[in-house]
Amino acid sequence: MGTNAVLERHSSPRDASSSMPWFSFASAATAELDEDVRARIIDDPSSATTMRDLERVELAAAQRSGELALERGECAHAAAYYALALRVLAKRSSGTTGLKGTEKRRKRMELRLALGRAANGANEPWRANGAFAAALREVGLFAAKEGQESMALGDGEWRGRSNDALETEATYEDGGDEPEASEEKAKLLAEFLQKCNKSTSKASIKGLVDANVLYGVGSACHRCGRYKRALLAYQAALVMQPSGPESQSVVQVYLRCGEMFMAVGMRNEALTYYRKVMKRPMEASLTTGDVLCDIAMCYRRMGLHDDEERCMMQASTHPDHKPIRITNMIKTTVYSYVRDRNADRAIHALLAVNSMKKTSEGLYSLGRVYQDTRDYETAERCLLEACELDPTSPMIWLEIGHVYQKGFKMPEVALKAYGRAKELANMMKEHEDSMLIDRGYGCSKENLTKFNTVDEIWMMHEHATIGRGDAFNDLGLSSSALREYEQVPETARVQMRKMKIIVWAVVLVQRVFRAYKARVSAEIASGKRRPVVHDVIREKFNSEHAGGVSEEWYQKRANRKTREVKPSGTMKKYGHITRSITQKRPLESEVAPIDLMKGFSIGEKTKKGQEAAVKSKSKPKGKKKSIFGW
Repeated sequence: MGTNAVLERHSSPRDASSSMPWFSFASAATAELDEDVRARIIDDPSSATTMRDLERVELAAAQRSGELALERGECAHAAAYYALALRVLAKRSSGTTGLKGTEKRRKRMELRLALGRAANGANEPWRANGAFAAALREVGLFAAKEGQESMALGDGEWRGRSNDALETEATYEDGGDEPEASEEKAKLLAEFLQKCNKSTSKASIKGLVDANVLYGVGSACHRCGRYKRALLAYQAALVMQPSGPESQSVVQVYLRCGEMFMAVGMRNEALTYYRKVMKRPMEASLTTGDVLCDIAMCYRRMGLHDDEERCMMQASTHPDHKPIRITNMIKTTVYSYVRDRNADRAIHALLAVNSMKKTSEGLYSLGRVYQDTRDYETAERCLLEACELDPTSPMIWLEIGHVYQKGFKMPEVALKAYGRAKELANMMKEHEDSMLIDRGYGCSKENLTKFNTVDEIWMMHEHATIGRGDAFNDLGLSSSALREYEQVPETARVQMRKMKIIVWAVVLVQRVFRAYKARVSAEIASGKRRPVVHDVIREKFNSEHAGGVSEEWYQKRANRKTREVKPSGTMKKYGHITRSITQKRPLESEVAPIDLMKGFSIGEKTKKGQEAAVKSKSKPKGKKKSIFGW
């Protein structure tokens, strides 16, 4: 459908009999809200959605009270007044409110946009997002919800399976994200709104949706994780008003667009916006070092590791590119530690960062450095404190498991930590969208331990599962350990762990069998047990001793000498390797197992056997050997 057709769809002829424009409401300036209703809303703003005596409330009075509360900065009360006005508008008929058809729809859209602004100011992004979505979806600016058939009728109302004219909880569900956020679609939206807002336009939404409204829509959608819808609103607003919103710098909009493009996997577009931020980073409360860290992450997602190394090197070493954001200060410190392995300098830098502000990300990084230096008690203290700040992070729980498993040798405690890490990673795998919500600078997750990609969640789940298998193995529950190892991909380290369990099981069976043989032999030798022989041997024995077995024969058999079997070199090496695999302490006089593998082969001969073979190959004097070696 073309732009002109959409304009005609939202157009309404002007009433010539009216002395004022059709979108003016004279009673809004003089109406006053009932004092009892006002007191109830001031005491409890949520009562506006449950109030029943709506006959006492005037639509214009509720709207006016919301405007005054918004001017005073009382955003929560303003949202309550606007919600009350919307309920009054939906409850009363067209004759009672004096609004018909398109006028009623315009008033509903105006109130919902005002409710979105108030909820945004009251730090209720989900409520703001739902209000903006209900307002813009009704006129076709946002995609309709699944199962909804929106269409314009002659009376100007939007009807379908899900009627957005009703004030219900389903009405304010945002319906999910947009299917796409292309630049072409944003330009088309901006051109449509510019035509609607012209002075000569007769569109029903004239003057309602401008660039500042779209900036507010983008902010709410960004905080709720609806990144494609936020990008669509931001890009359209930048086309309509390139200087940015009135309340903040345009550089902050560039930064949010870069973060959201990274989240949706559009790395080239993210790099473009980050380079715009790089020109004026101070307007976004950043330094060039902070932007370089973001650009490095962008290069990492693109697989350009040389460019990533260059950006991180500049941010961590160049004095003019020092970051000021705590999360980027931690990133550069960890990068320098991984490159130089200077634990003292890394600990000093991380302690300084944590003295400025204790964050779970900083304490987690500090705990990992202490763990590398084998200071497990300090590492445990840092990780537990980080867990108090961010108890839902599988990364922290995994490192706590490593400390108890490898440091304190307490597999029963490590098993619980690994289990918690695995459980949280499973939850993140099921709700991948929640990982991306509220991730930018200044948001609630800025200084928390977080994953950058979905692949990191899968890797964390794999590490936690392998850790549980190791803990089960140390506790002697080999079958449980094998069940854990079967849940992860068959990598080399998983195969080694499985082989270790299998070899240990074979050795145990072999030892039990040898002990059983020794016990049976001792019982036979002492006469407590009769030997079980083959039928042929039994018949031969009975024929030789037809008159019975004498006591002298039993005495002679009991006192016979046992032959001493000296172990060969191959058997010794096999014994050493078996003991090293099964964690048995080797004898002090024995050679290290790694040295026993030098020159090892299955058909290796002993030294005496080699000398005998050399002697047997020496040809006798005077005898000529044939050409075939016979």
